[in-house]
Amino acid sequence: MKTCYNVNILIKETIKTFFYPNNTKCCVCGKILLKEDNIYCIDCNDKLEWIKDNNRCEKCSKKIYGKGLCSNCKNENYSFKKGYSLWNYGKYSKKIISKIKNEKHKGLCISLGNILYEKTNHLDFLKEVDLILPVPIHKSKLKKRGFNQAYLIAKGFKDNTDKELRDDLIIKTLSRKEQKNLSKTKRKTNLWGAFKIKKKMK
Repeated sequence: MKTCYNVNILIKETIKTFFYPNNTKCCVCGKILLKEDNIYCIDCNDKLEWIKDNNRCEKCSKKIYGKGLCSNCKNENYSFKKGYSLWNYGKYSKKIISKIKNEKHKGLCISLGNILYEKTNHLDFLKEVDLILPVPIHKSKLKKRGFNQAYLIAKGFKDNTDKELRDDLIIKTLSRKEQKNLSKTKRKTNLWGAFKIKKKMK
């Protein structure tokens, strides 16, 4: 009986390894992923509010209905040229961000960088990019979290390109309140003076 029991365990583990080689779980719902899944299961992929190219603001990438600029970009003079978002910020995308920040899921950051590349490599404006600069975090937060999620996402993106990735040019010298806890007006000034150029490029 014991030999039969051990064989059954071996068979189950073999089947499990074949279908679930890394025992990876969906970053949204926690379900074990199939081999063809990525970082989220098929069901959660459908629930994520993916922004389609014909329904995104041409400047900031916010989801809109139709083409052109969103109301914010029409009324504000932002300093950036163009942005890109994978999803509309909602219930399921919040879970992914929470997993990165609260559960310190480094591998998820790299995977997001890969997905970001897959979704943007056809865009013309990326051909103008000379350098990939991840947004730095303050040393106190880096010590607490152990990693900079922006750097890891950028690394996942960079691994698919010949673009140079640098995280030694800009540093965050001042710790500020989290943007999510501030009003729209206060968010505009909260980060003033928080960053500085560490050294010139060679």
